[in-house]
Amino acid sequence: LFFLTEDISIGALVSTFNSYSSDIFSFPVEDFPDSLVVGPYNTDISLLFIGPSLMGRYYFRNPSWLINYSFSAGYLRYKEEVFLVDQELLAEGGTFGLNGDFGLEYLMSPGVAIGAGVGFGLGGISNLDVTIDGRTERVELEESEGLGRLEFFFGLRYHL
Repeated sequence: LFFLTEDISIGALVSTFNSYSSDIFSFPVEDFPDSLVVGPYNTDISLLFIGPSLMGRYYFRNPSWLINYSFSAGYLRYKEEVFLVDQELLAEGGTFGLNGDFGLEYLMSPGVAIGAGVGFGLGGISNLDVTIDGRTERVELEESEGLGRLEFFFGLRYHL
């Protein structure tokens, strides 16, 4: 973190998101319409964002209240691992991404604030490297897949 002024700084943002689900999946056998194949279905999705960030804060006339913000542009990586019955699949790709946060804080004492805010992440991926049984192919998607997120946050912050 490098401060350009007392209220504006530059730095780096590393942000991750992971989601895992597991279920039992069943589907019909092509030549035997009354038969089903049943087995485990697991999926693990992760997003990784890395990029430079511009951060700042603005104090109101009442110095107990302040707005903080950050904006980042960088690399967004998508990775999905799927296990279906006895088949494993890995899909990976990368793209340009944006991240931003905007929050409001109230300084309860000189070093402690309580606050809330909203954040976003944006990106779209148009191709994936898909690996099945050790063979990898580049797959061009018909439409760009959105990798966006919107989050709300609330908490305590310590000011040094």
